[in-house]
Amino acid sequence: MLSREERVESYEKQLQHGNAVLPHLASIGDDVLMRVVACAGDPGVSEPWFFDILSRFIICMKEPVSHVPTNSKMFKQFFLVKRPRHLWVDSSGAPDVTEANLHAGTRRKDYLGNVNIGHPNGYSVNTIPLMDTEYSVGDLISARKVKAEYATNSNIFISAFENGDFDQYYANVDSVNVGGKRTGKNSVMGGSYLEEVMSWSNDYWTSHGGGLSREQLQAANRMNHDFFQLKPLMPAAARYGAPVKPPRAEDTSLNVKGNRRGQVTSTPGPRTVGTPTANMYWMILHYYRIDGAMREFHPASSGTIDKLQKGVHRYQTDGIGQNALGQPKQGKQLFGMVLGEVKDSGGAVMATEIVGDHSFINQNIPFGLVEWEDTNQANRQRTNRDDCMPLVIASPNNFPIPKERKIGSILYSPAYSTVVAAQNP
Repeated sequence: MLSREERVESYEKQLQHGNAVLPHLASIGDDVLMRVVACAGDPGVSEPWFFDILSRFIICMKEPVSHVPTNSKMFKQFFLVKRPRHLWVDSSGAPDVTEANLHAGTRRKDYLGNVNIGHPNGYSVNTIPLMDTEYSVGDLISARKVKAEYATNSNIFISAFENGDFDQYYANVDSVNVGGKRTGKNSVMGGSYLEEVMSWSNDYWTSHGGGLSREQLQAANRMNHDFFQLKPLMPAAARYGAPVKPPRAEDTSLNVKGNRRGQVTSTPGPRTVGTPTANMYWMILHYYRIDGAMREFHPASSGTIDKLQKGVHRYQTDGIGQNALGQPKQGKQLFGMVLGEVKDSGGAVMATEIVGDHSFINQNIPFGLVEWEDTNQANRQRTNRDDCMPLVIASPNNFPIPKERKIGSILYSPAYSTVVAAQNP
């Protein structure tokens, strides 16, 4: 008999096999073109908080990006994508988040073992090379579909930083707690202000925020301004596993060996699998980032995007709208709720119900799994720097490259040469 985890895995494989025949999805090993929407830049080096998990992902929109993003299609248009492994930056030990130290002892290391110590505003040790080409919003990448990794059973969704602050802030995926606890200090993060912990750093936002402002979002009535400048993280939750069959006794009326078709003997187990911890996260795409990305994708259509945001585009109403010149024009509702009829057994219409939501996207998108990986067609690397000193300098040899010397017939190679070479793998 299969264990619960084995049944869940089998159930998910069946779903993936069924989805693979749909035209909007791909099979494992297929490459798909996408454009970067959020989590761009090089957060592994630039961010003091959650740098480890942020350095592993980008959030992308599948081509063609000319399609209007809607609530009904968001999981067919937007995907979480793994960065290449050699670009990740991991935490080396527990972060030093005490109020007195302010990251002075926080250590981070890259794939090759280079280490940075301290706060990004002024590292005391700074040997991790920067990315030669950072991800930018709008960049075209080729992503390959790989085996899915879930937040509840993969270390890729685990950070060295706890998520206590996010638990205080999120009411659910689309709303915040009353008052939105974005100010004040919190003991979980060593007495740091919550906005410093949860929000992108100002330097990052200047470079990768897409020029968005809270005031702009409020004017467009985009209620997602509550999440303005928030990192794309939220506490993880257990995932739905598979239908659960309750334990049953044998049916004595059936002469079948090992049958379990009698009365239910105990309460069935939970339908969810996985146990989220304080260091486990989901990634999340706040929909206002899509507003900014669409402007990057289509700079000549900013007026159209502005109308879609405000809900005044002529295709968002059945009444009189405006054309591209601002002139009155009869509109047709294309981005609204899709209604279906509820009929009785005789075919008579009893009521209508909402069966789809084609509204211009106004919902956040959570990602509890990742099944895409950047194939790195742009050949992004962490370039070696020549501004660091070697671990050992032995006179009279000159840094940076030790030379072989012949002493009579003896070939001499300095013993420290391997130490220097290790810094430039």
